[in-house]
Amino acid sequence: MGAIRLIPVTVAIGLLSVALFYGLGAGTFPFQNWPTLNSFGNVFRHGTPEHLAGNIFFLGLGGCMVEPKIPQKVYLGLIAVLIVVPTLVQLILVDAHFLGLSGVCYGICIYGLMLNAPKERAIGLMLFAFLLVMLEIAFRSGELAVYTHLTGILIGGSAVMFQKFLPSKGPQLRKMEFRHIVEAIAIINETDEDDASEAESSFLDDGLENMFVLVERGSVLGLTGYSLDEDADGVAWLSWTYLRDDSTGQGWGAHMMNDMLGRLNKLGVRKIFIDTSDYSTNFGKQIYAGAHKLYKSFGAKLELTVKDYFGPNDSKLVFGLDNPEYNTPQDRAKFSEAGCALVGIVPAPESDGGLALLWEENEGGLAGIGPLMDKARTEKARIVVLSLPQDISDGVSVQLKNNGFEQAGGLKDYYSLGLHQVWWACDMSEQSNVVKR
Repeated sequence: MGAIRLIPVTVAIGLLSVALFYGLGAGTFPFQNWPTLNSFGNVFRHGTPEHLAGNIFFLGLGGCMVEPKIPQKVYLGLIAVLIVVPTLVQLILVDAHFLGLSGVCYGICIYGLMLNAPKERAIGLMLFAFLLVMLEIAFRSGELAVYTHLTGILIGGSAVMFQKFLPSKGPQLRKMEFRHIVEAIAIINETDEDDASEAESSFLDDGLENMFVLVERGSVLGLTGYSLDEDADGVAWLSWTYLRDDSTGQGWGAHMMNDMLGRLNKLGVRKIFIDTSDYSTNFGKQIYAGAHKLYKSFGAKLELTVKDYFGPNDSKLVFGLDNPEYNTPQDRAKFSEAGCALVGIVPAPESDGGLALLWEENEGGLAGIGPLMDKARTEKARIVVLSLPQDISDGVSVQLKNNGFEQAGGLKDYYSLGLHQVWWACDMSEQSNVVKR
């Protein structure tokens, strides 16, 4: 289903052709008094199952190369031109006795091949396709609608040449669409295969709201996005943010970040948090080091480090960035003297073997920790984490320490100005001498 959502127009044309063939039978040539109108309809008709299968194959091939890469309106316009113009050329130069999608297939296939080829090879591909049609004209002009093929190649090739060789306005950040998913996942995969798989599932299952791509000449150079925090007003989290390997070092990462900050400012976002990792390759290179450098260049500061959160030797890092474009002052938080009751334990998001404690506010002190930590031991948790407002954290800190927890840091001004979120972590491998209270 995911693939169909990437090429809906191509699939619709293919299904229409199949339905017409098996519903109405093989195509017939148009009546002589209305040759043009019937010829347009006969683009979707085919004479034999083999003729239909061949055109469906090349339609699918071209559609997979083109439809995910260009706006759907542009793709529909290209298809319309490839239906109308080659049909008219064949009518004028020969007659109305022809059927099939071959003009469309030739056009989108050459468009796709040239679009995905380097500039220096694009012209060669078009000349090669042109040569093939010249051979068709020379040896099979009585059997094939060769002028629809030739016209389709000229239209598809000219459209790509126009796109590839005109001066560019530079990369632009645009809302992400399903047609961008293939390239976006490939970019993430350059850094982390696991992230790529998770992102693909997220995009296809949850949609693309608040996701953006950096696009130049129809090619995706990078992606970024955000999600608004459900528990804190004016707080957003940076979503999947990656840049294509061959686009690094050119300032495009900063370009994406600047644009994103402007968008978040319009939403009243006062602070952005960036959840990342210190994961290193077998050769000791941190795979996100370049991203961390970019965040710091915008003034982001490392606020939280939860050691081994994602897995052994893979710690959770959270950077905090005050939106420099946000100017609305806030009142400082008023601290309460409440405590908390621990009411549940669940898998920690994205953690391998980690559990997170759930809590509710109570009148004071820390309640319920013993049974939940026993459950964590029973489930052989590797690490247990808990995040609390600073005022509550201060009130229960002694009890948390007595149960083996250590403060891992916090997210500054998370709930409001002056009221931070404090993180606690317990390494379960060190639980043998813990006193439970």
